[in-house]
Amino acid sequence: MCFNISITKFTEYLEKRFKARLKESFKPVFHASAFSYPKLPIITNTDNNNIQLFNWGLIPCWVKNKKFADKIKTGTFNAKAETIFEKPSF
Repeated sequence: MCFNISITKFTEYLEKRFKARLKESFKPVFHASAFSYPKLPIITNTDNNNIQLFNWGLIPCWVKNKKFADKIKTGTFNAKAETIFEKPSF
């Protein structure tokens, strides 16, 4: 992931492209930093007919409590090919 994102046109295109429906209202994002934890459109493999909004970030499955999740989530914004095999979160 990179630290900044922009999604200005999305609803009709993604709904048509993936044959999925947006479950919530989504406003275009012209510039969002990962550190603002914006809600972004996601299609999951368990509900692939719907586009859902989730907060940006990665919390690995082995994180067992909220305190550690809050600590690790800012360190996982940017996966780097150079360290992907060294970091347990990736």
